[in-house]
Amino acid sequence: MTKLEKQIEARKKEAEKKRIVEKVQRILRVLDVQCPGKDYREKSFQTSTLLIEDRYDGIVVGIWNSIGDVFVLTIKSGNQVVFAYRCTEKGELETYIPGKWEDELDRLNAQAEGVENKERVKKKKEEKEKKDQDEKELKARFGL
Repeated sequence: MTKLEKQIEARKKEAEKKRIVEKVQRILRVLDVQCPGKDYREKSFQTSTLLIEDRYDGIVVGIWNSIGDVFVLTIKSGNQVVFAYRCTEKGELETYIPGKWEDELDRLNAQAEGVENKERVKKKKEEKEKKDQDEKELKARFGL
């Protein structure tokens, strides 16, 4: 393995350790907006400093002739692509340039986690209310 290949492998491990793909997916799932005029599966989220996108990149025929859609997660800071990850069966990191943009990504991820937690609490409360209501109706039906 050459020096360059080792450096690239180290950079890939750094990105994996920082869970960037997981953060991007959470941000797009929770905070996303539909891309107007694009494929309905594409998502994006933009701040004053970052553009985060999940772009449709065609169909791939994989091992055993399985067919799947390919999406590319990208983050742009200004006009520069600072992160690109091709979502295939194995996943492939294509670009990773560490920088201040990661602080913004972490802030957005924390915001998305907060929204997820609120939704989880709300859903749990609704499930409990439904269970209590169902129990109340059963008691009424059997005079208990």
